[in-house]
Amino acid sequence: QQYDYPVHKFIVDSGSTTVTISPGAQTGLFVTTGPMDPHSYRPNEFFISNWIYEGLVSYGANGAIEPQLATSWTVTDATSGGQKYRFTLRTGVVFHDGEAFNCAAVKMNFDHVLQPPLNHNWYHGWYHLPLHTTSWGCDGEVFEVTVDAPYYPFLQELSLIRPLRMLSPESFFNGRDSDPVTHSVGPHQWQRRNEGRRRARVGDGELCRRSEL
Repeated sequence: QQYDYPVHKFIVDSGSTTVTISPGAQTGLFVTTGPMDPHSYRPNEFFISNWIYEGLVSYGANGAIEPQLATSWTVTDATSGGQKYRFTLRTGVVFHDGEAFNCAAVKMNFDHVLQPPLNHNWYHGWYHLPLHTTSWGCDGEVFEVTVDAPYYPFLQELSLIRPLRMLSPESFFNGRDSDPVTHSVGPHQWQRRNEGRRRARVGDGELCRRSEL
């Protein structure tokens, strides 16, 4: 897997703020991003996905887990022997296609990403979150996730660039009516010309919350 290049943190000391870069990609020197689907892997590049999509939490300095699309969370022991996480979601967030970010959108992303066989240990199961997550759903606008046992890297794994960054419901194969059993998560994008170069639209999966997005 490719790692993130923190290009968004570059600071130009002088001269033009338009900078041309050539990061390494899975096919060699960067030429194209490939499909920008936040839920799957090759030939995607992590640094592109990290510019576009956000998750419930993010990975901060010194390993701190910081709020992103969830403003806060709690964890309590469940009677089953596992634990329940409750995420209070950020309000006033919309996707670039105008769709509202809400608990239903979060649940839809979890429904598709954690749908068998994608939660097998040879796909998303490589990082074990899907293997321990037993249920998820909405309590109003609070998103709840239950794991089968105390799993210390749960929040760390939610902060990863893939596969649980949030995609707009309307960017799924059949919109909000997409069946997680029969429909893949995408990318299902169209392409257009821009200044003589062929560029893929990002499937309207971006989230606009911060002014710089």
